[in-house]
Amino acid sequence: MLRHRCPWCGERIPSTFWRYTITSPFTKLFDPNVLDTCPHCKKKYKNYCNSIAIVFLFTLFLYGEIFYSIIKAVKVSSAIYWIFFILFLVTVLIETILLNRIPYTRNYREKKDSKKSIIVTSIIVIFMLIFCIIPLITNNMTAFTWIALFIWLSLFLFATIKHLVEQKEKPKVDPLPMQKRTVNATISWESHKNKGLLYPKFQVMNGEIFPVCFIDENGVPISLMLCVVMEHFHWTDSHHCVCTIQLVLDDTPEDKLLQKGNRFYLYHNYGFAATGTIS
Repeated sequence: MLRHRCPWCGERIPSTFWRYTITSPFTKLFDPNVLDTCPHCKKKYKNYCNSIAIVFLFTLFLYGEIFYSIIKAVKVSSAIYWIFFILFLVTVLIETILLNRIPYTRNYREKKDSKKSIIVTSIIVIFMLIFCIIPLITNNMTAFTWIALFIWLSLFLFATIKHLVEQKEKPKVDPLPMQKRTVNATISWESHKNKGLLYPKFQVMNGEIFPVCFIDENGVPISLMLCVVMEHFHWTDSHHCVCTIQLVLDDTPEDKLLQKGNRFYLYHNYGFAATGTIS
């Protein structure tokens, strides 16, 4: 994700990495429709930090148990310490990048979210059973396990209180999803030498939101600065692709702007990034 933007209004919004990385899995357990609020339009959006945070916590605890077991062992080569330490750092780096890159999306609280809640609940129960409950019953609790169990239960209690407080403000009726027009577009990305992206094929993710300005055949703007959602990329090389786009704002005249042959300029960090043509 180059810039986190609201899927309703297109404005920039701060990442929720530091606010929800730890408590996210627990809150997701109580309410599968946990949403964030855009500070600009005050509408709700959904991010995917919950699932990634679960993997992050599970990996962190697993590596902790492995490290503790290795430390207790006497006849262990020092190379093994470095191998697990490097694997741990790589895992943390990957999870951090994913948490900050995945774009935000609209959420209409569909029924399928209940299935996700069941999956998340099962993961948490299995996690607790394997690493905390069974060692407790078998009197095989290590110091690291005791600490992890205390932290886990503390976060669980915090998420419970947080859920009860937020439940009072939860809307009873959710908006129905709108059918937005989607069109194909051919995108030519500016080279890095001309202050474009370094490697668009890697940097631009599915669901990315960019500011654009539509122009006519003579290069005259025919719209104000708008935002579009880009999905379903098919790359011919590192700087050229075909994808689908749709306007972010619901009240924008789609039929006028999303006509075949219309062109648009795409921007990033207040600079020109690419040229697109509706195909």
